[in-house]
Amino acid sequence: MEVHKEDPEEVFEMLEKLGEGSFGVVCKCRSKKDNKIYAVKVIEVEGEDDSAIRREIDIFSSLCDSDLVVRYGGCYRKGNNLLIAMEYCDAGSVQDVIKIRKRQLTEDQIAAICAQVVHALVYLHSKHVMHRDIKSGNILLTESGTVKLADFGVSAKLQNTMAKKNTVIGSPYWMAPEYAAAATAAAAATQRIISSKADEGYDMRADIWSLGITAIEMADTEPPRYDIHYARVIFIIAQKPPPTFKNEKEWSAQFLDFTAKCLQKDPKDRPTAKELLSRGMQNKAIVARLVGETLPLLEKYRREKAARGPEEQTDTFEDSDTIVRGMATVEIRGGLDETGNSGTFVETDFEVDKSGKGYKFTNLKV
Repeated sequence: MEVHKEDPEEVFEMLEKLGEGSFGVVCKCRSKKDNKIYAVKVIEVEGEDDSAIRREIDIFSSLCDSDLVVRYGGCYRKGNNLLIAMEYCDAGSVQDVIKIRKRQLTEDQIAAICAQVVHALVYLHSKHVMHRDIKSGNILLTESGTVKLADFGVSAKLQNTMAKKNTVIGSPYWMAPEYAAAATAAAAATQRIISSKADEGYDMRADIWSLGITAIEMADTEPPRYDIHYARVIFIIAQKPPPTFKNEKEWSAQFLDFTAKCLQKDPKDRPTAKELLSRGMQNKAIVARLVGETLPLLEKYRREKAARGPEEQTDTFEDSDTIVRGMATVEIRGGLDETGNSGTFVETDFEVDKSGKGYKFTNLKV
């Protein structure tokens, strides 16, 4: 990992806070050298094990030959903070589009976005990199209609087997069942099998599950089971059948088939990203029209946010996924009903620790 020696305050002018990214805050900055706009991730590293951060930067900087992932712009150090500059996507994220428009996307729009995400996953998986946190907030858009994957803070090289052991990675509602199972007492043995599995396709297909959930999120404006507490939803994902749309009648048989294939409980039954390539056209024109419709609303929101001043800039569009480090007490003795409220939870200790955009479960006592 190469760290530039320049003082980042001499290199960048901070314009505004964009939101929370994995491991830190993300700001919109202007380069004082060429006036180019960057998104700069600011990470506090004092007293922290920076191996995960270094892994993120190493992965990120190696992904330089695809237009479907955000570009790396360099790494800087300032006191206890590490600053990672990356490409700025002025059209925001798919999550921004959903929230600003306050309505679902059309099937054509969803298909066009998913097609580009699939191409991005083919690229990542060919580099032996899992994203591990595919969701609308991590799918960025450009005015030209290009879709770009962002936030590799919870990605991991397949070769790094230690990173997979006893760790649940990813945002809960989008989490694949094989990883959700690692957080449940009933799946302790399965977790050990998953952790030692060497087959690349087996692990990579967790991203395919998350893509299926993201497709439903775009169709229903939120991921399935979003009204259920994150701790309960992890158990439900592991034990219950795959979710589906709020109203399946609104969607074509082809779209339902796509999501059903992505959401196979057994990862070996899911298609690989390559196998999904033939299922959709990479239609940037559809995405560009969507961005064109949304961008004026996004710019209006940004102006209003800037006018409020820094003390009132609390809404970042990005779900915070914030969890206070502490002890939680949940265990399943039997099955759950569809709401997760069967009264089958009893107390057992495990620590819930925010790790990037995902959660690390430690000290599970069964």
